[in-house]
This record gives sequence, C-alpha cells and structure tokens, in this order.
Amino acid sequence: MNRKNVDFDRFSAATDESRMLELFAERLPEKYGGQGGRISVDSLWIPRVVPLKSGEFAIQFRLSISGDSTNNDLILWGKLAGSEGPYSDRAESPHLLEYKELGLVVSLFPFDEKLPLLQKLWNSGRRQPVKIAAVTKSDRELWFTARQVLGYRLEKRCTLRGELRKKSADGGVDAIDVALKLMRPRRAARLIENYRFLERSGLKYDASDGITVPKLVFTDEMAGIIISETVPHPSLHDLTDPRRFIPACAQAGSALRRLHSLEPADLPAFTLIDELSGLRRNCDLIERTNPDLTRRIAMTIETLNANMPQINSSGFVVSHRDFFDKQILVSDKRVTLLDFDTLSLADPALDLGNFLAHLFLRSLQNSELQGLTGKGSDAFTDAYTSGGNDLTDRVRWWRAAALVRLAGLYSLRPRWRRIAPALLDQAVMEVDNVVQ
Repeated sequence: MNRKNVDFDRFSAATDESRMLELFAERLPEKYGGQGGRISVDSLWIPRVVPLKSGEFAIQFRLSISGDSTNNDLILWGKLAGSEGPYSDRAESPHLLEYKELGLVVSLFPFDEKLPLLQKLWNSGRRQPVKIAAVTKSDRELWFTARQVLGYRLEKRCTLRGELRKKSADGGVDAIDVALKLMRPRRAARLIENYRFLERSGLKYDASDGITVPKLVFTDEMAGIIISETVPHPSLHDLTDPRRFIPACAQAGSALRRLHSLEPADLPAFTLIDELSGLRRNCDLIERTNPDLTRRIAMTIETLNANMPQINSSGFVVSHRDFFDKQILVSDKRVTLLDFDTLSLADPALDLGNFLAHLFLRSLQNSELQGLTGKGSDAFTDAYTSGGNDLTDRVRWWRAAALVRLAGLYSLRPRWRRIAPALLDQAVMEVDNVVQ
C-alpha cells in the first residue's frame, strides 16, 4: 500500500470527531476513574492540529465530560505518527491512551513529559493550593490554586487561571486572580527578558497612555513559570457588536503603532526569507493530508517568492509577530497586548498584514461579522497610519503570506477545512495586487 495513503487514512481517522468520540468514550472513563469519580464523555471537538518537524501531527482534543464534579471541559493532546513514524509498543501507562491501529498516543492531562511541573500545579482532584516554593527554588510565601486551563500546547506551554495568595504588607493575606504560564525553561527565559525590555521601554501594565501589558507578579525562568495578573476585559476576538468592534479595531491600530515606536533592542531579526522558509516547511508537512490544496499553496508561495518587496533592515521595528485579535484585550480606556514569545525586529508591515489576515478569517468563521470586518480593517489601518506610515504594498505581501499560512493550518482542522480554499483564494488575490 502507498505510504501516503496509509498516512492519509490514519490522519482522517484520528481527526474524525465522531470516531474519536466513540474511542474516548470507551476507554477514557477507566483512565480517569480514580480521579474524582466515574466520568462519561459527552462530546468532542478538535480545535487544533499542528504539523511537527518530526513528520508527526499533534492533535488537540477538547472533551465535554460529566460525572466529575471538578471538570466540565478537558483538553487532551495526541501525537499521530505517519506510516513509518516513531510509534512503537509501550508498556501500559496510566498516563497515556494508545490507539495502535491509528499510530496515535494521547497524553492524559495533566501528564506531560516535557512539562513535569504541570502535574504539581494542576491538582484536578482536590483543587488544593500549591506552595510555589514546592515547585521552584523561590523562598516567597506564595500559594497557587488552579481553576481553569486557558490554553495548552503539548510539550510546549500551558496557561492556568487561578488564585494566588501572598502575604500583604500589613501581615495579612492578599488573594488575586492570576494567569500562570508554564513553559520549557529556555522559552520562559526569553519571554521574561522580552517583558523586561517592554517595561524598560515604557510599555507597562500601568502605562499612562492606556496601552499596556499584563502585570507580572512572579517569574522563575529555571522552573519555566511566569505569573501575571489577569486583565478583566474581553479580547477583540470576542466582540461582535459594531459599536464596540470597530472602535476596538482602531484601538488595536494605535496600540500596534505604540509597539512599533519602541527603540529597537537586541532582538532576533525576522525577514521575508524566514517567512517563506516557514511557509514551505508547513507546506511539506501537510502535503499528504490535502494534496490538491497543498499544490496550490506551493504555487502561491513561489509567486510570493518571485515578488518580494525590497525592504531595508534599517527600517525594522520591534514586531510582535503574532499580532491578531485574540492577543488584544480592550476596554474603553485600556488596551492590553498579550503573548510576546515571538518578539522580534521585522518589517512593520508584518504585524499589519497578519492582523488583517485574521480579520478576514473571522469573517469566514462568523457570518455576523461579514461586512463588518472590512470596516474594522479600515479603522485599524487608519489608526495605525495616522502618523504617516503608509505601507500598503508591503502589507499586501505580508497579508498574503499570513493567509497562505492560515489556509494550510485550517485545512487540518475538521470544523474549518471548508474555509481553507477561501483563505487561499484571498491570498491569491492579495498576491495579484502585489504583482500589479
């Protein structure tokens, strides 16, 4: 049998939500049976599928469960090997579910081989506070109680929302709502340094202009822990009312202009060549899941390559590199920017193009926003360019590149595969504008 056919069959089966619901419903209760009582699996959906350099796919499963008083939603990740991948028989593990016929191994949260502290920080059975000193070398009197998983990527990072208790100045105890991010130490160290740079540059949690970042409460780069106060405002992604959505897009444009105005620091540079390399790598990784779409993606990438704008690195600015609606929390008087893991020096048009590509993605996902995202895009661009920064031609190139990337990634997601061709069609239109 052709290897690609085997890979495709496995991928199709492992991302079939109905089939995976049956498989989890059959075996998951026995795995979690001793953690808070018997459970049943009520529903399942697959929000993310990530191609890995190893040739495997990481698949995120979100499950709604009942019968367990401490959980209603469960996030699990599985690794899917190809027909010649590294899957091999293992001894039965209480932390893993293995589906040998699929080449799929699922890690049972909170077990994560690369994030061993996650099990200590997430006490799913009793929700008891964990003393931070028990998982780090800190001597500070801090206790963390996990309440909710905000985000999780297998072997990479996990963000938990919870309560942090600490001694106050008067000898009492303060309790604050926080987000605890657990990462691999090297990535945590880089993120902490990025936050320190932003603080030195005046982009702080209490900035007078209302363009802020979360307040850090505790960091330990060796343990890979970063704790920040939560910001009680919705993300731009959650807004659908035009009376809030369009002004919020303008706020995002002003916030991005503020970030780009920072004095460049010792940050890694990210170029058009780097972007094309990443697009080609993803294209190669997903080729066996959707050959027809992937061929179109490959052709569009080469058109981008043939029409790269001329950019002088002396014009590089401090770039977020992952600037889109979910990374922006808004209120009438404050905008908070999130997640500076990828902070770099880059063409300012990169962030604009990425943001605009994601607004187009939202219009495909949410029919309520069709016709509104265009106005939001204009408000965002007008607010950014109010200082005279007209980057129209380069923004088209970066927007096309972001749409190509999104088309590939969303072609892997069961519920959104249908919109991948529309994302690529829009990318081709942007490329045509660049060529003209």
